[in-house]
Amino acid sequence: MEESFTQAMRHALILAGGPGLRLWPMSREKRPKQLVSLLNGRSLLTAAAGRLDDVVAPANRYVCLAPAGAKRGVMAV
Repeated sequence: MEESFTQAMRHALILAGGPGLRLWPMSREKRPKQLVSLLNGRSLLTAAAGRLDDVVAPANRYVCLAPAGAKRGVMAV
């Protein structure tokens, strides 16, 4: 992606901290719903980040995760 001025000015926040109760038993404490592979082998978090590809520069993307999934979630994006 070639970054335009507009893309450089935009920022995005992905909220991904819910407990995932509706996806139980697929999601567990050690495997939060954001990291469960549902969309053609991609996690919900990866899919959300992918939708930003032509809109927001990667350096301007932020993810808010619950502490349990924080380390794995950052690696997923």
